[in-house]
Amino acid sequence: MASLQADEQLLRRALHLSGRLGSGGLHGLRALFVQHQQAALFDSWVGNGRNEETTAAVIVAVLGDRLSLLARAAGQSASVLAEELAVLLPRLVDELTPQGVLPPPQPGRLARWRDFLRGRP
Repeated sequence: MASLQADEQLLRRALHLSGRLGSGGLHGLRALFVQHQQAALFDSWVGNGRNEETTAAVIVAVLGDRLSLLARAAGQSASVLAEELAVLLPRLVDELTPQGVLPPPQPGRLARWRDFLRGRP
């Protein structure tokens, strides 16, 4: 089990990288999963039931060329980033959807999360 510090570090990296995915937030991310026939997987992370596990291969398929761009920005290989995101995305989506539904799009929400994690008001 990863330490709390490692989890926080991975969450910070995911939030930073998610800003590079483009606009759309959770809705945009879900759209990518829908395009790759992975809507049920994504929806399991949103819903109140058990989060289905995913694999690096699914992350590679869903993110496509975006994964290479994210990996380059993070200074690591795409395969390592895919493994990390396979662990992190289900948890992150679950935490961001405590009511079991996608919240309405809120411009700037991700930036507020990043600022919060960086200790800014």
